[in-house]
Amino acid sequence: MRFDDQTRNLKRSCLRLRDGLRFAPQNNQGEVFYHIEDTSGGKFYRIAYPQYVFLSLLDGATTFSAALAIVAQTLGSSAISEERGVQFAEWLLQNGLVTFSGASESSKVRKGTTRGLWWRKLNPFWIRIPFGSPDQFFAAVLPFCKSLFHPAIWLTAAATIFVGVFTLAENWDRFAGESRSIFAPTNWLWMIGVWIGLKAIHEFAHGIVCKRLGGQVRETGLILILFAPMAYVDVTASWRFPSKWQRIAVASAGMHVELFVASVAVIWWSRTQSALTAQLLYNVILMAGFSTVLFNANPLMRFDGYFILSDLLEIPNLYEVGARQVHACTRRFFFGERSRACETSRDTAAGWLLTAYGFAAAAWKVVVCVTLLVTAAAMFKGAGIVIAAFGAALWFGKPMLNIAQTITQKYLESRTAFLRAVTLATALTLVCAAMWIYAPAPATLSVPCTVDYQDAAIVRATSDGFVREVLVAGGKFVKSGTPLIRLENEELNVEIARLQSEMNKAQQRILAARNEHNQSEVQIELARQRSVLRELGDKQHQASQLTIVASRDGTVVARNLDKLLGAYVKQGEELLVISNSSDKELIVSISHADVQDAFPRVGEDVHIRLGSRRRIQGKLKRIDPRASKTLTHESLAATVGGPIPVQAVDGTDRSGNSLEFHAPRFSGVVAIGGLDAEQIYCGERGFVQLGSRETTFATWIYRNAKSIVEARSR
Repeated sequence: MRFDDQTRNLKRSCLRLRDGLRFAPQNNQGEVFYHIEDTSGGKFYRIAYPQYVFLSLLDGATTFSAALAIVAQTLGSSAISEERGVQFAEWLLQNGLVTFSGASESSKVRKGTTRGLWWRKLNPFWIRIPFGSPDQFFAAVLPFCKSLFHPAIWLTAAATIFVGVFTLAENWDRFAGESRSIFAPTNWLWMIGVWIGLKAIHEFAHGIVCKRLGGQVRETGLILILFAPMAYVDVTASWRFPSKWQRIAVASAGMHVELFVASVAVIWWSRTQSALTAQLLYNVILMAGFSTVLFNANPLMRFDGYFILSDLLEIPNLYEVGARQVHACTRRFFFGERSRACETSRDTAAGWLLTAYGFAAAAWKVVVCVTLLVTAAAMFKGAGIVIAAFGAALWFGKPMLNIAQTITQKYLESRTAFLRAVTLATALTLVCAAMWIYAPAPATLSVPCTVDYQDAAIVRATSDGFVREVLVAGGKFVKSGTPLIRLENEELNVEIARLQSEMNKAQQRILAARNEHNQSEVQIELARQRSVLRELGDKQHQASQLTIVASRDGTVVARNLDKLLGAYVKQGEELLVISNSSDKELIVSISHADVQDAFPRVGEDVHIRLGSRRRIQGKLKRIDPRASKTLTHESLAATVGGPIPVQAVDGTDRSGNSLEFHAPRFSGVVAIGGLDAEQIYCGERGFVQLGSRETTFATWIYRNAKSIVEARSR
């Protein structure tokens, strides 16, 4: 918005404060400031005492020059100069805090504000659902929570957080190794429950601290970010607190409580023996600790960290100030315009900081918006594309329109500035397009893998039967021929006894037929006897196999062998594995989109990351040339926490699996050294880095977008 015409005769103009503004004095290092709260727009500003005195005289009847003269008489040398007064008046007009005398200007401001709020309500990515004011609730519970504000409680909480961080550092390998359980299907219900509880505690902490310090909790409700609910409480009343540390206390209360809960969970998690309790506590640590630091403490988003940084820097509306710095520097770059904001950004450390923050916040906003748009398009299929298009129009439509209006205005005002902007924009576009199309993407080719035994001897049940004796234990070294498990099959013993009885009866019939010189009967009985003898031999062979022995030298690999005792097993069922601890390899699974980049790596060294272990090296031995949906290893399936989506098979496939990959995948083998192989376990999951992708940014993004769409369509 331009104010040239309005400020031309500013000295003779009458300005009037807009309705809906609240003022609160604040003292900072002995200097008095005033905070301005714009109740209609939800924004805050800070001005010095001389500016406040000048602002208090703007009643719509006093001219600018008269107000400036009164300030000079009242404050003397502390009064603002005429030049500063003009700049301050322009700033007030630009932010809509004052209007020129007359109802038309006031209604124009209100109309613009209403129109802006109306457009915000249409945004499907940010829907605000208020539940009313909880101020009476916090007033009722405050007497019961007064003890929570004792310094000893806060010191204890701080000490607990310190111990929790130290405990987590000590157990980091175990914590990182359990991260795969996050994606287990059975874990999502627990995570939702934990999230609801933590958000309730978080918002309660904000509200109760604000009430304790004398503020009013105006509103609570939900904000739907792409239809995902986020709770909120309106504690903007804390901006009127005289001390910035009180305001910081309100803003940080939620994070402080969540970090305390996370620390208690870490200490408990490190000592519990229950797997279920450990999983629940892991969720608490993840959501109360890491998510709080990554999101709530992020100053680039308008969450707790933003308001804390704004108070520490003593810059209300930090985001808007940074945006103005970006706007000024952008106009300086494209149009050559010099402005006080741009000059300040180059001459002072604070200016550099604000400019850096402005560009970082703008980049973060673009990343968040694009991520939400892509997520909406992928999640809701056809409707998602409509939602994404509508959201893009809301987010990027107005800025693009403003850019078009600015360029048109520059074309009419200054052809030189217009040509400069077009030349720079064209050059910048060509450079970005060239980088987009031709520059290699700094992306690594990473494929999922799992550890398996190489040439392992799988010991299977040789016959149906009950396990009567387990003769070895897991981890024991055995030699070939060593008895491992003894089975018992009463039905087999009964069948052998029956066949032996049948043999005896057949022998008696043969003798009787010979005594009667009945050769034809003798031949019939001999044939019957041979048939029974063959069947008896088979049964006796099965009986001899009831004692299962080792087929090779090696280490017994099995868990809970003692639980097999008394269990019924079927012929062919896997019981244990015999292998050397150094005879291991990695089974990798490669998607169709990655296989073209993976084939040239056959025979090359690759980097391997298994859980939280150190990175090890291996060699890609081979990649099967044919893709298949066959599940190469059960630990890769998403149903057990693996990284690859699977689907059920009607019955079982040739390998006996009841699951298969969603899409055909290529299987490969990575060889690893003996020392590294001894330190890892069969079934561990990880990723093999096959090097850098030989692709451009455009191709890489296209492949990822295509895979998201294909995965969603399935």
